[in-house]
Amino acid sequence: MKLDRVTITGADNSVENMHEIFDLSQQFPFVEWGILVSHSSVGKPRFPSLMWIETFKHVIGAQEEKIRWLCWLACSDQQSKPQEPNP
Repeated sequence: MKLDRVTITGADNSVENMHEIFDLSQQFPFVEWGILVSHSSVGKPRFPSLMWIETFKHVIGAQEEKIRWLCWLACSDQQSKPQEPNP
């Protein structure tokens, strides 16, 4: 098996210098960044605030070299269960 991508997940408000993420991406181009998003956990460890995400998009978007990143939607078991239609 040959890996061509590795996801690092959990960047949050504790990452104050977002350029460090960019620098790591330049050093390791196979890395993609998974940003966790959850309505009930926003701002908690591993779940950045919406302001952090917007700033991240701005900082990363301003770079000449692009990095890979994605948002992971996290929800509780209750939220992920299919709902029965109302009769």
